[in-house]
Amino acid sequence: MTRTHRISVQERSGLFGQALLQAVQADPRYEACEADGGADVVVVCSNTFGSGLEDALAQARSCAPGARVLAVVGDLDHALADLLLATGADVVVCATVPLPTFLDALEPGAAERHLPETAHDDRASAAAREAGLTPRQYEVLQLLGAGVPAQQISRQLQIAVATTRDHIKALHRAFDCNSSLQLVIVAARRGLLPALQRPTA
Repeated sequence: MTRTHRISVQERSGLFGQALLQAVQADPRYEACEADGGADVVVVCSNTFGSGLEDALAQARSCAPGARVLAVVGDLDHALADLLLATGADVVVCATVPLPTFLDALEPGAAERHLPETAHDDRASAAAREAGLTPRQYEVLQLLGAGVPAQQISRQLQIAVATTRDHIKALHRAFDCNSSLQLVIVAARRGLLPALQRPTA
């Protein structure tokens, strides 16, 4: 029988971290646990690089010295990936990597040092059109799926915070959701978030 690997997801307050935790709990290969609970892999999620991420990586190393440490960052380039590897991560992953690929990378012996950011998924874009979303709503949805907060979405898209919130409210209505976490989960199940799609049986 194949051994179940123990996975700890840190920084779970973000949408990506919460969705990732749910995916880990649903995957029969893995068992969710705390970092100091004998974790085989510790996943540290963050929107951006900063002292908080460095501290989280150091804490992961301290709590689970024998575990592989994966850093998941919403905005990633090769320079940052190299910096994170030097800081203490074993593997660096961009939050836009499809979840099935990410889950596979949790397996012991995964060769990747850092997984490249995936290209835009045309199937997800077509699904967005079929769902009646505007291009801007689709952009906002993708950023929500990566765990980016409303104020940062506004800065990235160069729109007012009130406009961003209007888009989020419209998305809640479109998917009949009461929270952004519920929205991300529902959208991922409908194939609208390539980064959060679960593997199919």
